[in-house]
Amino acid sequence: MYTRTVFLIVYAAARVQRAHFSIWVPDAEGAQQGSRIHVVGNPMIGYFLEFKRDYEPLETKRVLQLIEIGPVLVQHLSEISSEAQDMPRNNLEMAATQIQPPRANPNFLTVSTTSSDSQTWMLEYVRHLVTLGYLDEAAIDIVQSNQDPPQVGIRLRPTAARPR
Repeated sequence: MYTRTVFLIVYAAARVQRAHFSIWVPDAEGAQQGSRIHVVGNPMIGYFLEFKRDYEPLETKRVLQLIEIGPVLVQHLSEISSEAQDMPRNNLEMAATQIQPPRANPNFLTVSTTSSDSQTWMLEYVRHLVTLGYLDEAAIDIVQSNQDPPQVGIRLRPTAARPR
């Protein structure tokens, strides 16, 4: 059976921000162009699912890491003919629609709150792909090992802890 390698893209962020996660599926094994699956937004307004076609990760100006998370059978990547850019075109994309993007968090600035973001959504999405049998369980470990520690991100610090 034919497979295609699926990648986790980790976009570097400032030291006080969390990295952004995407899944990238090349159009063919070894291709430079493919489809990007991720959620876009922030904790204040919430996130929405986005499919980006003809995406070339190496053409971006952002600093990123491309990390293999495993092979997927090409039968799960067979595209349904559709001109709509925001509609799922294959089984991997359909599975992404089954994972709720993080909603707005009214307490996003409180110290005790860890907001959901692209990293938490990606972990749930990859777990779902494993449950469906599309990816091996090792993919979960790969995503988890690349997540930022929970304390990284938008937070208020007590006045005494701020640098002067």
